[in-house]
Amino acid sequence: MAAHLRFLRHVSGGALLAAMLSAAALGALALTVGLLSAAAATDARDRAQIEDRIVLLLLENGLSDLTLRIDRRGEELLPGLEDVRLVLWQWRAGDWRLHRTTAPDIAAAFPAPPDPGREERAIGGRRYLIESPDIAALSADWLLPMADTALSLAFALPGPAVHEARRVIWAVWSGLALAVVIGLALLASHKRRYSDGIAEINALLARFSEGETDLRLPEDQPAPELGDLARHLNRVLPRIAELVGGLRYLSATMAHELKTPLQVIRSDLSRLGAAPDAAGRATYAADIDRTIDAANARLHALTQLFRLEAMAEVPMTRVDLSTLTEQAADDLADLLETRNRQLRLDIAPGVAVTGNRALLDLMLSNLLGNAAKYAPDGAGIGVTLAREGDAFALSVWNTGASFPDDIRARAFERFSRARDEGESAGTGIGLSLIRAIAQRHGFDAAIAPATDRAEVTISGDCAP
Repeated sequence: MAAHLRFLRHVSGGALLAAMLSAAALGALALTVGLLSAAAATDARDRAQIEDRIVLLLLENGLSDLTLRIDRRGEELLPGLEDVRLVLWQWRAGDWRLHRTTAPDIAAAFPAPPDPGREERAIGGRRYLIESPDIAALSADWLLPMADTALSLAFALPGPAVHEARRVIWAVWSGLALAVVIGLALLASHKRRYSDGIAEINALLARFSEGETDLRLPEDQPAPELGDLARHLNRVLPRIAELVGGLRYLSATMAHELKTPLQVIRSDLSRLGAAPDAAGRATYAADIDRTIDAANARLHALTQLFRLEAMAEVPMTRVDLSTLTEQAADDLADLLETRNRQLRLDIAPGVAVTGNRALLDLMLSNLLGNAAKYAPDGAGIGVTLAREGDAFALSVWNTGASFPDDIRARAFERFSRARDEGESAGTGIGLSLIRAIAQRHGFDAAIAPATDRAEVTISGDCAP
């Protein structure tokens, strides 16, 4: 049924109302024709039965009984025939003379009996159907023929059945007219309320686009559909404001982050041009390369962090964290050997989590990269992954130095560096990116309060 009604989504309220009213009008028209036809047939059948009963009364009891019934004023002519208007004539002295009548005004309209048959005539401001049976022909075979008698029956138009049908039809069409008026009034009201609500939403969105990102829509909209729209927009607008603010922050941050490297490169280029020998030029060129690499790494990490924070949804699957950690450690093993750093692994097998494989791989790469970057020569670098019931604990550490207390308190903040000198200067983004990835997965990221080593732990629930 729902599939058959999908087309209604593409039909406007006015068109739908017009279609429904047209269908109702056609139905009412068909009902009108049917009721009038049935009522006319009923009245014709009733008139025929009345005529047959009057003729039968003449056959069985003669003219005197019918005359007597007419003379008894205040009593019905025949049971069920109280609404019949009857006129009787008799042939006397070579002329037709009025014998009896129940309707003097009708008798006055006929100085002589009408010809046998039927006719419609307006009498006294009302229309009547005059039925005049041929009594002489009908009574030819009776014991007492009545060739000297003429009879006319007058039936007011419309008949009872048609009159009742017209009352019903009037009620139907009145109800339809009332429905049309109410429907048009509701449609006009709905359109007005809808247009007012749309205008309010458009005005607020225009102000929002001009920078008033703290604006929100009232949810008590005049049209019910707009209330749902307002609620959805109020959930979206803060996210848009957050993204716009993040974009502005990212732009300002990138401009700030590029300012210093560009100044350093400009200074080194000046020195490079003024260097007296090839060795000096090579030194300055190497400095420029290192500055560019550091700036590029910092901007890349910053872009990754903002991209992650801007993602509304991250697809999650079952990830084998044990295998992923081993692969990340293998990728770093060769680099550690060249720097005389020892890698120690203690990875429990079969630890699985629900997460995004690419983001978890980025988190592990940053954890191991930070450990390798800040560990002194000859230091040990350890990776431990353990499962405790339905939870896991991942620890990455390096010996040689611990996080100072002031650094530990702000290590996960953006642009916080463990040290700013030498080849180990970092981007200040790594740990904040690690925490952002952990939080997106519902994990906890922390710095262990160790005194003999720098250790970062990630903990959370295992996949069922």
